[in-house]
Amino acid sequence: MKKFTRFLALTLCMVMTLPLFACDLFIKYPEGEPVLKDEQTMFVGAYCAPDPKDSIYKEAAEFGITDMMVGGGDYWKYYPYDTEEYYKIPYELGEKYGINIIMHMQDTSYKALGEEVLNEIKQRENFAGFLIVDEPPVTRYDYYIKDYRDYIEDFPNQPYYINLLPNYAEYNQMGRVEYDEYLRLYKEKILKNYDPRHRILMCDTYPLMTYGTYTNWLQNLEQLRDTADDVGAKIYLFLQAQGFLGRWRQPQMVSEITYQMYVYLAYGVKGFAYYPYRTPESSDEILNPAVVDTTSKKTYVYGICQQANKLLQKIDGVMLDFNWKGVIANSGTRNIDGTNLNFESCTNMIEKYGVLDSVSSIYDCIVGCFENEQGYQGFLATNFNDPLSGKEGDITLNFKKCNKAIVYVNGEPKKVDLKDGKLTQRVGAGEAIFVVPYVG
Repeated sequence: MKKFTRFLALTLCMVMTLPLFACDLFIKYPEGEPVLKDEQTMFVGAYCAPDPKDSIYKEAAEFGITDMMVGGGDYWKYYPYDTEEYYKIPYELGEKYGINIIMHMQDTSYKALGEEVLNEIKQRENFAGFLIVDEPPVTRYDYYIKDYRDYIEDFPNQPYYINLLPNYAEYNQMGRVEYDEYLRLYKEKILKNYDPRHRILMCDTYPLMTYGTYTNWLQNLEQLRDTADDVGAKIYLFLQAQGFLGRWRQPQMVSEITYQMYVYLAYGVKGFAYYPYRTPESSDEILNPAVVDTTSKKTYVYGICQQANKLLQKIDGVMLDFNWKGVIANSGTRNIDGTNLNFESCTNMIEKYGVLDSVSSIYDCIVGCFENEQGYQGFLATNFNDPLSGKEGDITLNFKKCNKAIVYVNGEPKKVDLKDGKLTQRVGAGEAIFVVPYVG
């Protein structure tokens, strides 16, 4: 009887655990080399628009701007709402150089432009919506949703952008609420009520601090990701192109821009905007120049950001064809603390996804996990170390079933064979690789 009982218990245990083993051993995954699409272009915006002159807009197009936010910064000092430089000339220059135009209002209704101007911009093919406000408190949310209901009657096919505060904003700045409540109220009052075609969560959260990387950066991305996912929204984030307030440092290298870009891509971000494009007059133009100076002339920042944009253009169409699934964090073998404050602040990290069984690295890394409609999975392995550290090391991805992969290094794809499902690639500071494994 005892032997039978032990046999029955063992049998039941095996039956109950079989599905787990089966899921692990027989993952349903497409066979054959994937055909990766490269048909879409990622939104790249410019906050603090430059002077509306032909040569300057030509340079913006060459830089990689797809959407110019006309207004913001010091723009209104020179070009008020009722001037052609605000509402007409940018559209003409944008049309000439393939740039969409977003009207940036100064925390007021879109109606402030007046009926005549609104009727004119409505006819423009490169009219791409309104940025109504930058970093509002919760006390203004009711005003915006009321304004939005009128807006979609006038402009049903263009987005209505609101750019949110980051999680390091002050309590009073957010309207005397904590950050989770700030996001929850925005989601409930505004975001979920947007037309699903234009449901975009926009936010600025800047990581390049004088001491290194902002330690709650990934927590902020996780908070934004959770908010957006609850209502099926896309995320657009700003890239820090300038130092300010003595706490955020001045970017000096391409890797400082790509570092931001790849981390955001790992979180499934669908669009970027540069802050600022034109250097505000309140900045120290010598120590903290933006992409162009106060006279709209190019600075060295133009060059480093343009290089980052060129790398983005090589992979944006491919990555936009994949849907985000989660992020894996890995502390590197040379991380003597065995942890990372950015990792510790997160609660939704995953350990593996699909055919990716494990990750190891010399230095800290994160891996964004994705899947496309054909069932192929993609993994953006990103060096998560402040570029000033100069840390360059191997990242190893261990895959189940797969024996080949398409690997994008510096935006260039190459086919590689996987020995025992393993891929090891050296990844430099501010760099990432995008990997699509398959069964060949």
